[in-house]
Amino acid sequence: MHKNLRIRYLSKLAQQTSVSGSPPSFIAADLSNTISKGYNSSILDQINKLSFYLNNILYYTSNGKYNFPQLYKMAFTIDTSGIGDQDLKKIVEFCKQIYILLYNGNSNFVDLLVAEEIHRRIGLLDNNTNLNSLSNVNPSGQLATKVQGNIKVNIKNYLQSIRNFIK
Repeated sequence: MHKNLRIRYLSKLAQQTSVSGSPPSFIAADLSNTISKGYNSSILDQINKLSFYLNNILYYTSNGKYNFPQLYKMAFTIDTSGIGDQDLKKIVEFCKQIYILLYNGNSNFVDLLVAEEIHRRIGLLDNNTNLNSLSNVNPSGQLATKVQGNIKVNIKNYLQSIRNFIK
C-alpha cells in the first residue's frame, strides 16, 4: 500500500509540474559570434547537438525556469546554492563548464583550436564531477518523455561524438 501511495503521489507531482511549450531554439553561432573560428564545421555541429540537448534538460528539469541561451547571456553567473534539485544543480554547473571550455567563456576565438587542445577540453568535461555524479536513471515525469535515455550516458555519448571528429 505504501508503495502505491508513493507512486500516485509522484505521478500527481509530475503532472502538476509539467511545462507547456518548448525551450527556445538556438545554434552555437547565435550565442558566440566567433565559435566557428575555433572549430571545424563537423565539431561545431556536434557542439550544437550537445548544447541543444543540454538546453532541453535545463528547460524541462527546471520547469521552464532555465535554458541554455538565457544562462549563456548571463555568462552562467548563477548561484546554484538555492537550487533544491541536486541533478538540476549539477546540470547547471556542468553547463557552466561547457560555456567555459567549449564556448571559450565567450572570449573570441582567433584560430581553429589544435586537436590536442580540443581533446584536453573534452577530457575535462568527460571527467567533470558534476556530470559523473548525476543520477544514473532518467528522472520520471516530463523530462523522461522529452529526453529519452540516461542523461549522463547521453552527454558522454555527445562528448565522444565530438572526439570522433577531431582530426
